[in-house]
Amino acid sequence: MKTSGTFWRWAVGSVLILTTIAPMGVLGGALVWDDIWLVGGQVIGGGDSLLSCFTQPFMHNFYRPVVSVSFFIERLCFGGNPLGYHLTNIALHTLATWLVIRLALACTPQPPKGGEETTLRPPKGGEETTPQPPNGGEPSSQAAHPERSTASPSSSRRTPSRSFLAGEREKVIPQPRTLRPPKGGDAALAAGLLFGLQPAQVGASAWIGGRTDALAVVFVLLYSLALVRAVRSDGRPSMRCWALAALWYAMAVFTKEQALPALLLVPAAVLCVGGSDRSARIALKA
Repeated sequence: MKTSGTFWRWAVGSVLILTTIAPMGVLGGALVWDDIWLVGGQVIGGGDSLLSCFTQPFMHNFYRPVVSVSFFIERLCFGGNPLGYHLTNIALHTLATWLVIRLALACTPQPPKGGEETTLRPPKGGEETTPQPPNGGEPSSQAAHPERSTASPSSSRRTPSRSFLAGEREKVIPQPRTLRPPKGGDAALAAGLLFGLQPAQVGASAWIGGRTDALAVVFVLLYSLALVRAVRSDGRPSMRCWALAALWYAMAVFTKEQALPALLLVPAAVLCVGGSDRSARIALKA
């Protein structure tokens, strides 16, 4: 299916709007199960200080300081009102859906981004030619060597002719850019729609206690996106992407320990997505 770039952007916006609207029915929900302890602060280190989020366990048995910090900040903003916590979960789910679309596009090789297309044209009046002598004879010394022709000293510095200057001005003619959808845009839209609206995401988006999963998914997607860009770039951009990938991986691990196997995505990205030889060597050595 061929679509224009404007239509594709509207389609992405529609997917994100649908993803946001779908779980809106939980906004009037009350605190259930673990929500009472999470909002009350008993299972995030007591909720007394930010430092306790790093020194005390989460839910008595886990070390998840990123989740504890998120609930600590929300306690300062919303108190015991569950509405703010539900809005945060929905916003995280919408962000994760957008990251799925971006990741699908990043895994699809895109055409190089160049400047405006140009068209080369000859100067007006055609190309300049050397005048031919009559009767097919040899060209005169004046015609063959115009710089030796008799001229005043003031005219020894030659200036380009008007036709030559006009030709140079029209040599490169910019063509207007056409707004086109990215390659693989339809597949990326389908991936985002399936991720955002599948019933399996209800727990992470509608339940306050599902904050752990919602945050972990966002950080794993950010890590995967930085990883793909790292193996497809070189030089300083590649090093920045590797640093971001390491940061997002650490955030994912300290959000939920089940993110530890995501480290296996490094060799998978090198082998499947491809990239420069230098990026591949850095990844395999790490």
